[in-house]
Amino acid sequence: MHRHYKFFCTTSAWKSYFTYDDNTRFWIGKNVAMVNQYPYLFNLTIKENMQLVKPDVTDEEIYQALKFTNAYDFVVELPLKLDSYLGEGGTRLSGGQKQRICIARALLKNSKILIFDEATSALDNISQQHVMDSIEGLKGNKTVITITHRLSTIENCDIIYFIDKGKIVASGTHNYLLKNNKKYATLYNKQKREKAHIVADESHIEKDNTIKVEQENKLTSEIHYTEEN
Repeated sequence: MHRHYKFFCTTSAWKSYFTYDDNTRFWIGKNVAMVNQYPYLFNLTIKENMQLVKPDVTDEEIYQALKFTNAYDFVVELPLKLDSYLGEGGTRLSGGQKQRICIARALLKNSKILIFDEATSALDNISQQHVMDSIEGLKGNKTVITITHRLSTIENCDIIYFIDKGKIVASGTHNYLLKNNKKYATLYNKQKREKAHIVADESHIEKDNTIKVEQENKLTSEIHYTEEN
């Protein structure tokens, strides 16, 4: 995949395009990990997919990475847990589950540079916040580049480049852009309102599901009571 890319280098003295050699490709493969909007998983087990980036990885290390990405709970509920096959492209998982597994795999690679290109687009708000908190904990140890339309995922970045119609129109911290760029502030506030509605809807759904489970448990208890009498 990497060989298809060309890099544009610029200094005050010169500018040129270059296609990197095998040594550069090796450096990138070793030091850069990327998760995009549609991450790929092989038709292997969860553990084998993780071993692709770290052959000697232990079960404990995998579970720790899964906890970081809020994927632990659904994995341990699988009959075979880490030995569960995912299907070609991860077809046995939902979009959000695939993203969480792939982010965990990227973390296990322990690269110096992490690139997340819309990597949390399929996650619900709770999972997204969990993942972003984990990524936030990496600051100071790694370079994290996040490409996203969800501005809430980059609030804590050291610097944000705001792109409009293919051009960088502003840069700075989140607070700086809120105060000094009208388009950024408008977009952020719009997304914030939309997120509040989504969270409210998710809370109602969770409450309704809880009531339904309680009613089913109560009905089951009444049936057992009737049978015993």
